[in-house]
Amino acid sequence: MQGWFGVKPAAAYVDRSPRTVRKWLGMGLKHSRVGGSILIKVSDLDEFLEKFSETSNQVDEMVDRVVREVLRG
Repeated sequence: MQGWFGVKPAAAYVDRSPRTVRKWLGMGLKHSRVGGSILIKVSDLDEFLEKFSETSNQVDEMVDRVVREVLRG
């Protein structure tokens, strides 16, 4: 998908609230301000979210680490 979103359509695209998208702006989500409106390029939103993706292998490793720590505990 190509193009630009405002905050509300960006939130709908990722099934999150506009408040969450505004939080992401503060976390470094690229955007432009035009006439008081915030515009987010679809590709920038996708790229931002990819930074936080985890493979199932990473999740398994985290769970194993937590379980080991609890058992040592």
